Amino acid sequence: MAGSDRCPRFGRFERTGVRARIAIAVTDEAMGRIDTVAAACGEAGFEHEATLGEAGLLTGTACFRDLPRLQAIPGVLAVELAQRRLRHPRIHHA
Repeated sequence: MAGSDRCPRFGRFERTGVRARIAIAVTDEAMGRIDTVAAACGEAGFEHEATLGEAGLLTGTACFRDLPRLQAIPGVLAVELAQRRLRHPRIHHA
């Protein structure tokens, strides 16, 4: 994507224009070429941050509008929104 069509890293809260933190699961057959799958995902708008090779996962960010294109890449098993960690307040007993 180029110019104004590019999704901002952190922009307005529009479902198609906001980057989401995602995890991409790679098929067993594509494990040996996970770097090639990561590069193809990058061409489709994925900003790759880390590879968890033994688990077959790529992590990074992408626009919501790019998720269907990422899912269609050969070697991609699933594209999931990354879970946020919930922080629970400490309870103080009197």
